[in-house]
Amino acid sequence: MVHIVVNEEQAKIIHKTSGRVEVRDSQGNLLGFISANSATEEIAIAKGRMESDEPRHTTQEVLEHLQSCTID
Repeated sequence: MVHIVVNEEQAKIIHKTSGRVEVRDSQGNLLGFISANSATEEIAIAKGRMESDEPRHTTQEVLEHLQSCTID
């Protein structure tokens, strides 16, 4: 696994932020998002979705749908 070490100031910002933090390079290009609480947040979101009555799709159904899409 690749890892990046942030400095103390960056770590403090990440830890005290309740949401996601955008990570950008020195030119301002978006590299991705991080969150100190990402696992906890993702589990809560997944549990909420599992308890909902929203329609669900299997991986196979999603793949078939994606393959049926055309790019113009």
